[in-house]
Amino acid sequence: MSFNIHVSGGGPGSRRFLYQRSNVPDGDEWDLSTVETQVLSRVGISAPPSITGSATRHAMMAMSRIAQIHMLVTVVTMIMAEHRAGTLSVAVRHHHTLWPTTGGFSSIRMGGDRPATVVRDLLRVLQAQGIDKWGPIIEIMAALSGFQTSYDGRPGYTILVIVSD
Repeated sequence: MSFNIHVSGGGPGSRRFLYQRSNVPDGDEWDLSTVETQVLSRVGISAPPSITGSATRHAMMAMSRIAQIHMLVTVVTMIMAEHRAGTLSVAVRHHHTLWPTTGGFSSIRMGGDRPATVVRDLLRVLQAQGIDKWGPIIEIMAALSGFQTSYDGRPGYTILVIVSD
């Protein structure tokens, strides 16, 4: 499975920011066995069969997801600290095999809320459409990081994130 992402942003007195990618893997194809082997070898474990089971894979996925969400909160914190108030709008379109396409939209105010609240609201929109996997979260984080480093305007910015599969 793959998805497309389009992120644009701008505000008063700034040039427009644009981030686009197509056919990005949504995260299901990520090969955990390779990562697992590398991590276990670094800590000196030769990967006995009792350790490399399903429970270990689930634990590694959970730890990686926590790290990715922490990085997303950090990027949102940096945007809010440096550029203050703005708006993050998220549009999601999810194609289904057996029923019509569904979608969702949310406009999240950035500035007054805590960064974790902004990320929680963003993840709720993705979760409601069933595309809260690795790929979209990592791509949104990369796009917001690019916006944060390139935005040269004042408060009042708007960021539009469109994710469709």
